[in-house]
Amino acid sequence: MEHDGATAHGRLHRTTHTGQHASATDRAGTDALTGAGTDADPGVPARLRDLPGWLFRGQRAVILLLLMTLTADVAFMGLHVWAHYNDDNHMYLVHTDRGHAEFFQYIKFLFLFVLTAYYAVEQRCWQVAMWLFLFVFFLVTDMLRWHEMQGGRIADALGLESAFGLRGQDFGELVYLAVAGLVLGVPLVAGFFWGTRRTKWIYWAFLVPTALLFFAGVVLDQLHMMAITYVPRIRNYMAIAEDGGEMLATSLLIAVALRLTVSGGAPGLPLRRPDGSRAP
Repeated sequence: MEHDGATAHGRLHRTTHTGQHASATDRAGTDALTGAGTDADPGVPARLRDLPGWLFRGQRAVILLLLMTLTADVAFMGLHVWAHYNDDNHMYLVHTDRGHAEFFQYIKFLFLFVLTAYYAVEQRCWQVAMWLFLFVFFLVTDMLRWHEMQGGRIADALGLESAFGLRGQDFGELVYLAVAGLVLGVPLVAGFFWGTRRTKWIYWAFLVPTALLFFAGVVLDQLHMMAITYVPRIRNYMAIAEDGGEMLATSLLIAVALRLTVSGGAPGLPLRRPDGSRAP
């Protein structure tokens, strides 16, 4: 009898342990899908190359929003090409200051700010809130043309002259952006190094499309100016690459910000019920 009791106790212990292990596994799987968890188990992928899977796999809402914004981006690029060859209305050109495409870009920056601020407030995460300063800078400097105004003032103050197909103002803009990058980089660096594993992953997720935005807005911008001087016949293509690249990168930033606050998504009117029968 004692042997049978010990055997039963062993089975009960193993069953309880197995149930606890399964429950922990289920929680870990749920955390990985929803982004929940603790610092020890933050529910985020461990490698940067897993970013596309985290962003898109099973994320219907994110995919649909990204498709809508990318469709609008491509439509504005198409309008640019059409207006360049068939119309004198410069408001359709993607590089026109305060044109139709730029106003859409302003709205996307507002979307990006709202989504990121929502996550930061909801999670009480000051590290993610540090990105808001950069996003406000993107919006304000683009809308008010601060980089052009300050670039001209810096060029006059430092006596910068034209060279390599670039104007003195272009060099002034680079100085302005470098100083702004240093100032805005301080809170971001602080947020990264004093962050958790989860917030560091969020930083990397934001950094990839931000780097694309920087490449389009700074590197391609300077190449565009050089093309105007040396190869004017390709300046229209460079304009599309520069401003179109900024639009696409901003759409990716919005997708990341939405993924932070939303997980999954299901059809609003499914064709079949859970039992397999067709819905009316």
